[in-house]
Amino acid sequence: MSFEGIQPSADELAAIMAALKLREAAARSPAVSPPWRVAMRMPELDLDELRARARGMRSVP
Repeated sequence: MSFEGIQPSADELAAIMAALKLREAAARSPAVSPPWRVAMRMPELDLDELRARARGMRSVP
């Protein structure tokens, strides 16, 4: 996967894919507040903190 010469690392790509899955889950269940929405409200959080929060979240069926 490449974006105009930028190649994300495996960890970054995994985080992107996880965020997309959480976004899709949030669209199906509006009660869920996924990390990407938290990040918009709390921009001081870093990517590692968001990953830790994502790991602690239960998956939405």
